Amino acid sequence: MESIYNIFAAILVLLFFNKVLDEIVTTGSPNLDLSTIAWAFGKLDRVIVTWVCMFTSTSVLIYLAFNHWAHHRHTMPVLYDVVAGVLYVIYLCLFMYLPPQSLLYYDLPTASSFIVLCEQVRMFMETWAFVRSNSGRARSYKKNDDASSNGQNTSILCPDFSHYLYFLFAPTLVYRDEYPRNESCDWQKVLNDLGQVVGCLFYIHFLFVRFCVPVFQRFGRESFNGTTLLVGMFSCMFPGSLVLLCSFFAILHAWLNAFAEMMRFADRMFYKDWWNSTSYARFYRTWNCVVHDWLYEYVYRDIVNWQRRQGEGCIRLRYLPMLVVFFISSVVHEYILAFAFRFFYPVLLVMFGGFGVAFMFVNTKARKFNIFLWVTLILGTGILMCLYSMEWYSRINCPPTYVSVPLRETCVS
Repeated sequence: MESIYNIFAAILVLLFFNKVLDEIVTTGSPNLDLSTIAWAFGKLDRVIVTWVCMFTSTSVLIYLAFNHWAHHRHTMPVLYDVVAGVLYVIYLCLFMYLPPQSLLYYDLPTASSFIVLCEQVRMFMETWAFVRSNSGRARSYKKNDDASSNGQNTSILCPDFSHYLYFLFAPTLVYRDEYPRNESCDWQKVLNDLGQVVGCLFYIHFLFVRFCVPVFQRFGRESFNGTTLLVGMFSCMFPGSLVLLCSFFAILHAWLNAFAEMMRFADRMFYKDWWNSTSYARFYRTWNCVVHDWLYEYVYRDIVNWQRRQGEGCIRLRYLPMLVVFFISSVVHEYILAFAFRFFYPVLLVMFGGFGVAFMFVNTKARKFNIFLWVTLILGTGILMCLYSMEWYSRINCPPTYVSVPLRETCVS
């Protein structure tokens, strides 16, 4: 892992000097032009306001409502369950509706929109995990239990707020009352991890400015054909793969480890050796263990348990839980991209929800399949980066009357 890290650091240094040399030759001065990254992360004050509102509702509102329901439902179970269920669904709908409206109202740029949307999805998942994990306590509580336990049962109907608050900041999406904890926090490691996140952001910036912008910035002003598409795809494969790996390292390694260290969170299994996967099934299980654990715990297992309760006929649909998991994951990914880019262009939805599902049925443990996996990952990231870049610059360069058809974009005068 350290060798791979050093290789990527060396590539970043070379890209930096390449950019400096190019600016000196073109303009006569080493102008790095960080305007793109400054624009992408603009309006951070609006982002903070939106985040505080989301976090307040997720932490305070959800906990107070759940605590009240847990301690009083035994008096009128049916009424409390119906009212609480309706209010919970309304809250989740509003939580999915209001943050996107906020970023549209403030017209947040791309990276700032990604922050709001990813945090919205994270808090939604944590809300679901908390309610789903603890609702069974209240439902199993009986009114006469206090008489046999001297009132001690009421203390476990709802966890302490400190447990819930810790869960909201801990780098996990699966709720537990207690997590393994380290004895101390190494703040030097925290600063090092956060510094690596910043370094990855500049890394991705250089990749886009050096390889993406020059290829696509005039797209929509010039004629388009199949050759242009092929050249664009293959020119995006190298930078697209680096963007994928940098994003993985920045989020799933550096960012999560920084918060784990700050929270003294001992379970650091955020990913496994997905790069050695010999099947797509193993790749999906090891690429992002944090999200995978949530999907397995609160979607896959619940559907399997529901199938068992329905009987033999439903159990035979053994691929249903997996297909539901893929559908939810692909829709959420496309939802984030659509609101961040301000257009719906379901390339990722088709590739992840279509080809990604199909590759799951390729059942093999042959080492050579790892080559196929890497080829498809590199090809897929190149296609994604190419098509989304084409769509982005077409909407910038084209007149208001705009026609967009997959694999062909035309400006209409």
